[in-house]
Amino acid sequence: MAKIGIVYIIGENAVKETIEIERKWLVKQMPDIAAHQPEKTHEITQSYLPVSGLRLRQKDDTYLITLKSSGRIARSEWEESLPKWAYQELLGQAASSLRKTRYVFHDGEQLLELDVYHDDLEGLITVEAESIVELEASLSTIERQEQIKAAEASAEAYNLPSWISDAIDVTEDKAYSNHSLATKGLPAKLSQAPS
Repeated sequence: MAKIGIVYIIGENAVKETIEIERKWLVKQMPDIAAHQPEKTHEITQSYLPVSGLRLRQKDDTYLITLKSSGRIARSEWEESLPKWAYQELLGQAASSLRKTRYVFHDGEQLLELDVYHDDLEGLITVEAESIVELEASLSTIERQEQIKAAEASAEAYNLPSWISDAIDVTEDKAYSNHSLATKGLPAKLSQAPS
């Protein structure tokens, strides 16, 4: 099942709901990045504050704070830019963090983010397929649910490109969430697997 994040965009008189649909795979073998030329490459540090769901992110020279709601499938997300000094001040309160290099690709219309983790997570590689669906504020609950279901079905039908081989869908496995990876490290099933 696809993971859904909900972001609210507030306009002058209406609220537009943006749904982020995300699937995540564990990649067992590093793809040939050079052969597929990523559109962008980012160095990312994600740090988690003791307040549930509150995350700091340094993405290259950009500093962000994000709050994600709890939930299994649908999650609201709020994100704001921070000045570097505020980021550094809050970073001292972080309980855990992780570092990764992100390679951004498109497979047709599908956005792919390949993450190569560092430090204690060295050797871990994941790829996420993300899609965005914008819902008008005027939609009825039934219309909203139908659009979300259609987007989920589309996400479920998506197959990774052939150059990302030997990948396991871990969308529903909380052990592979970035928060869990930062706070608990590699999942036991992965850290005990023979090399």
